[in-house]
Amino acid sequence: MKRARNSKHLGVLFPQLEYIEKAFCNTGSKNFGEVTKKMMEYDGQPGSNDGTGLLQTIASLKVREIYENLTGAKVKAAA
Repeated sequence: MKRARNSKHLGVLFPQLEYIEKAFCNTGSKNFGEVTKKMMEYDGQPGSNDGTGLLQTIASLKVREIYENLTGAKVKAAA
């Protein structure tokens, strides 16, 4: 998994992010590791260091899931 350029903060939290992702179910992610990957990409962005970024990430994945259910279109998951 490729890490963000400024991943000093999230690099330390990487194992915790994976643990949290394992604990959650029905997050809207298409594969294991998608939530962690998104969080690593957003390192240094607003919410990336106080937990709100995790909530925003899960909300965006659920919005994608709802969009796919309503339209029948499939949105590609993060690689």
